[in-house]
Amino acid sequence: MFIALVEIAIHKLSNYHQVHRVVWYDRSFKMRKTFAVARAYFPKFAVCNKQLIHQTGIKAGVIAAASVVGLAGFTSWAGGNRVVSLNCEHPGKTFTSTLNVCIGADHAAMDFNPEVLRQLALAHRECGIQYVRFHGVLNPDMHVVRRVSKSHLVFNWSRVERLYGDILAAGCKPLVELSFMPRALASGKATCFYYKGNITPPRHYRQWAETIGSMVRHLEARFGRRQVRSWYFEVWNEPNYSGFSTVGFKGYMKLYAAAARAIKAADPRVRVGGPASAGMGWISRFIAACHREHLPLNFISCHTYGCGIVKWPDGTSGLKASGNPHAIAGGLQWTWTRIEHSSMPDLPLLITEWGPSYSSRDAVHDTYFQAVWLLEQVRQIKHQPLLMSYWALSDIFDEDGPQTKPFEGGFGIFNPEGIPKPTFFALEFLHHVQGRQLNTHDTQSFAAIRHGAVSLLAWSYHWPKQTAPDDSYFSIPHPSLAARTIHVRLTHLKPGPYRLRIYREGYRHDDAYTLYQHWGLPAHLSAHQLMLLRHATMNKPVEIRTITVGADGRWRDKLPMRTNGLVLLSLAPVHP
Repeated sequence: MFIALVEIAIHKLSNYHQVHRVVWYDRSFKMRKTFAVARAYFPKFAVCNKQLIHQTGIKAGVIAAASVVGLAGFTSWAGGNRVVSLNCEHPGKTFTSTLNVCIGADHAAMDFNPEVLRQLALAHRECGIQYVRFHGVLNPDMHVVRRVSKSHLVFNWSRVERLYGDILAAGCKPLVELSFMPRALASGKATCFYYKGNITPPRHYRQWAETIGSMVRHLEARFGRRQVRSWYFEVWNEPNYSGFSTVGFKGYMKLYAAAARAIKAADPRVRVGGPASAGMGWISRFIAACHREHLPLNFISCHTYGCGIVKWPDGTSGLKASGNPHAIAGGLQWTWTRIEHSSMPDLPLLITEWGPSYSSRDAVHDTYFQAVWLLEQVRQIKHQPLLMSYWALSDIFDEDGPQTKPFEGGFGIFNPEGIPKPTFFALEFLHHVQGRQLNTHDTQSFAAIRHGAVSLLAWSYHWPKQTAPDDSYFSIPHPSLAARTIHVRLTHLKPGPYRLRIYREGYRHDDAYTLYQHWGLPAHLSAHQLMLLRHATMNKPVEIRTITVGADGRWRDKLPMRTNGLVLLSLAPVHP
């Protein structure tokens, strides 16, 4: 998850006269390669995925366009009216958001933490999360297998079964990531992360297959075939990045083949897929190899992040989240094109990691800007994946070591104390848009109607013009500005009384991090400060009143807006 996405735009360089540079770095930022890109499309510096560049064969005459683009001020609110018109008589198809389907959650042993499970249950209840994905279910601390002789393995699935039972009790299902290599099977000692997940291939692929087959059979015996068939089994994590795999593409295909065949031997109806690639790499090669070798494949999975390393005017380089509304959508469209032009064009797509930054120490994760960033990215997606797994659930997370401060730029939608961040409220608000979709005639809003109740979610996206890397720029408060008022106009409502509720998120609205900044970013919170943060993020409606819709079925209102703020309007019939 530490390599940024590249969006590939196939244009001839000769069509453009001015070019800027795209710079590729590996995760250690020690290697770089420069490509020409059209200035008309993209900014000066961006990060690319080496594997993706190799796969797509970028060369002279073809340009690579990276999602790191920080095109500030995409939406201009200067002048004019902003009108949201909803005709409640002619709703469209059912409103769906794949954003609320899945979320990531560090590694298996960490997910036994009661606070993590509490946060997962809350994300399920308030945000509609249905699946959770995490690393390391086969790690040594899960004690799944031990070797008693050269050819004999003994399995113990009790900790795995207990964890999955806790996940089901929280209302979710596991998206099973088969990683990392159990110590009893590993051929080497190379590891990743603070918790030392082994990234080497098995000494004997037959025993790797035996392990995966045993896992599926034990899970079905414990939870039932019907339940396990509703899960997804994903083979490995980002094998196209050397930090997570030592074997390359051919080695991964051998690993995948053994696991996929073992799963289908245990139960042909269990879903298996991959390659869970960084930067959406290997898609075409992986599908072609599975088709050629007649390997089971039920879905494609990959990862994408909207950030990269930018060179600043003072000559320094630092991480910058992309303000480009198409940072995620552009890469998804490229991936869909690869699938549709493959030998298996009907494969579903699962984005099993995504977010604004691949760093677990990026201050942008904590800011109120992230709520509107998330919604704006989703709004641009034309061809929805089967699911999108936001990375991640909690700042109780130790890939790079445990977080030591209340807010330290962690991935989570909750901080370690369980304080919800703005991304939580974006997911929650989006979950409340239910029913059949209504056309808003507005580019930054969603609306739906269900049993006569109307929900409208609107935002004002205006990404700041950053002058420094994320960690320094977002470490200080950035007050919002006045944005255009939204004029809401509803027609063809059923006459009668309605209960109106309005919720807001933005600067100093359910915004714990800004309050924390005003306290001077303390390393520890007092009990009183923790109480204040909890009180400041209770997500109470800012307005509740009863309105009456007349015989003409019309209703109007005005919603004052602030830059990078969002508002949820709920209008429900009052029944006698």
